[in-house]
Amino acid sequence: MLGKNATAIKVHWQHPNATAPMSTNPKPLPFTLGYCGPDPNDASKSSTQYFAQGSDYAELAKAQAIIIRFEPNDAGKFQSTLQLSWKEEASDKSKTYPVTGDGGAPDYAKDSRYKLWAYTGFTFLRSQNDFNDSFAELLVRIETRWIDERIAMKQREKDLYDRVMKEGMRCNDERTPAAIAAATWSKREGCAGATFNIVRIYGEAGLTGTTATSTVQSAIGGAQESFAGGFGVGIGKTRLVSVVRPEDTSAFSLLFLPRLGLTSIPAETGHPETAFTAYDYSVNVRIENEPSLDEKNKAGNFEGAYFEFGFGESERFLNKKFPRLRADGYLPIPGGSDLFRFAMRLQIDAPRPFTTKKVSSKTNPTPGDTLANEIRISALFNLNLLELGKRMSGAK
Repeated sequence: MLGKNATAIKVHWQHPNATAPMSTNPKPLPFTLGYCGPDPNDASKSSTQYFAQGSDYAELAKAQAIIIRFEPNDAGKFQSTLQLSWKEEASDKSKTYPVTGDGGAPDYAKDSRYKLWAYTGFTFLRSQNDFNDSFAELLVRIETRWIDERIAMKQREKDLYDRVMKEGMRCNDERTPAAIAAATWSKREGCAGATFNIVRIYGEAGLTGTTATSTVQSAIGGAQESFAGGFGVGIGKTRLVSVVRPEDTSAFSLLFLPRLGLTSIPAETGHPETAFTAYDYSVNVRIENEPSLDEKNKAGNFEGAYFEFGFGESERFLNKKFPRLRADGYLPIPGGSDLFRFAMRLQIDAPRPFTTKKVSSKTNPTPGDTLANEIRISALFNLNLLELGKRMSGAK
């Protein structure tokens, strides 16, 4: 119709073997008709528009291209027929297009907003027997990416995102194309390192071990089975880093991360009333190897690796009123599977460092146990529960 005097444009969708028009189908139409043409505000750019149901299709007469957007309601292939009809001078014209969409199964395992893992493995725990005490762990960890400015930019401002990723920095939008082309690394006016705001929620719960006892909290014992859980809210930024190869790590995040947790302390043998739940809190700084937003590439060899460092208090030991050092380092071992990975983890929960003796309080100056700490070294087998659910459902 482009360049012709086309009027009275009509659009009709029809199932290939149906007698009723698509408009009578109880499910929404998975195809949306649109068109592409020059941007009215900048002729050097293109503009894409989509028609709402019942719209006037007169703009199709000026369209340089027709676009069909497919938003499937169900998995599998969906076939339909698009018929365009119009008047050209005194003649009636029409054109029919067979349209096929393949919805496939929704891949929730690739949802950028959530991560759900099951961690199981063997942990060596420092106790009165040094690292001779060990136990099996089974933990479930979840991560919710509440706010991620980098994902939002890729979704809503694709051109700007591509430019930021290419240049490795964010520049003000007032620069002209000529200024961008003339910019050099020695002179980048209006530019700064590319950073993106992020807010995340972390959670962990499962079966683990502890050295704390219900009778003498200030002294450590052997490893005992325990239940632990907790959550934290991280606020920070993601920063892009330079890469040599596309598969190299391209971004790291830095977050301020307060945490609140609990640990069940087993009862003394024969005295179930002595069991109790110990709470702890800490404020931490977390550095994490960010996952790639490019589905073709992993984020380097250690995607998802992190290190946390902070201070807090715990009810597990009598010297809880002293700021306790908290450290947590996680290093996944490279692997080619999206379903599982092996990893090493180091956790430290110890009294304030660089002090030889601790006391429980100012009113009770009895020296506490300087060994009231927990140091864990874990070898883990990590299972991606979202990916497992996808494969069990038969999705590809």
